[in-house]
Amino acid sequence: MEREKQCLEDAIAPPPYFAHGWGFSTLNTNVPSYMAKVLNFNIAGSGILSAAPYLLFWLVSIIVSAITDFVITRKYVTVGTARKVANSIGLYVPAVALIVLGLISDSKSDITIVTLVLLFIAIAINGSAYSGYRVNHMDLSLAHAGVLMGITNTIASISSIIAPLLLHFIVTNENDPLQWATIFYIAAPIYIVGNTIFLIFGSGETQPWNGP
Repeated sequence: MEREKQCLEDAIAPPPYFAHGWGFSTLNTNVPSYMAKVLNFNIAGSGILSAAPYLLFWLVSIIVSAITDFVITRKYVTVGTARKVANSIGLYVPAVALIVLGLISDSKSDITIVTLVLLFIAIAINGSAYSGYRVNHMDLSLAHAGVLMGITNTIASISSIIAPLLLHFIVTNENDPLQWATIFYIAAPIYIVGNTIFLIFGSGETQPWNGP
């Protein structure tokens, strides 16, 4: 009984999903405003620039998924290890980028290029997590992957609601980079904690309760 309880805890792993949802929804819904108000970009005239991070996100998700499948198929690493590495890249790297972005927010120098690079990294590298927690449900149980996805996705959706609302209360002046820095400082540890929990409790093995 205790064994099956532990397996269930390993399988239903909303923390990385919640963390990814929080960070990515924060970036996804508010980066255009940040670029317009803080970096003084004309978003209407910079459609390509606004879309570029998400194009990179798409490319990263495809590239990392191919590499992950390759190392798993060749048995270079276990499924669990591959998922954890991909997930760590997808959450830890954006966390570091957001922390650095917050630290330089009050700089008196022109940090436009550096800020853009950090935002591109924070958004694009998220794609690596799609080869981590996102497909882990199928590793654990092909029979119940849909149910597991439903549970974790429901919990993660809460973060996608809370994060933009919190930003609305914290960023009362969209031209103030320090208020935006607070948002980055909140998202970064959520990324870190969520992935760390996945590293400790996550599994890539088919669970005993898998079946019809």
